[in-house]
Amino acid sequence: MDIVFDLDGTLFDTLNIHMKSLMEVGNVLCRKISTLHILKYLHGTVNQQLTEIYGDNLYKESAALYYRCFIKLLREGYVQDSICIVEFLNFLIQRSFNIHIFTARDSITSMELLNYFSICDYFKTVTCIDYGEKLTKSNMYDVFERLEQVIYVTDDISEYDFFLKQKIPVVLAGWHYKNKKFPSNIRVCKEVNDLLELSEIKLQMNL
Repeated sequence: MDIVFDLDGTLFDTLNIHMKSLMEVGNVLCRKISTLHILKYLHGTVNQQLTEIYGDNLYKESAALYYRCFIKLLREGYVQDSICIVEFLNFLIQRSFNIHIFTARDSITSMELLNYFSICDYFKTVTCIDYGEKLTKSNMYDVFERLEQVIYVTDDISEYDFFLKQKIPVVLAGWHYKNKKFPSNIRVCKEVNDLLELSEIKLQMNL
């Protein structure tokens, strides 16, 4: 069985480092960008966000600055391993799960994140959407159509709804947001071990 993870907000809580990196890009470029302005564009891929916030003409420069800042902050410890990631992934692999990543984060900072925590080799595939939309037919085919039994794990309710409509079993990762209340009709894992129970249910039901 295959479990496909989103990266940001799912395996790691990266909102703080992401916001700091976006703000620092504005500081270096001498552009006055407010937090509210950035929050308005926190959707789509990282590169889409950079384009929408700083414009097409500054994309290359803003992307290079973002990557540099994100990596610097990552190495300074701004991303915490709050779910004991190595133990969690080993737990899944020992139970014969194949694990994958499907993320809208760019390839450069995604791989830096995985290598920083020494978990790159745990994943059968790592799909990073550097440009364009994440949830397209071609991306979906590349990741999901080749897997027989799959659960997608995300922290994004809009993604949750999308995959539900595509009839791909999906779980909302709530382990970074344990005090948050979710609608009762959404399948939420508040602890990483909850994912195993849902995976076993899926196998039994052969969804």
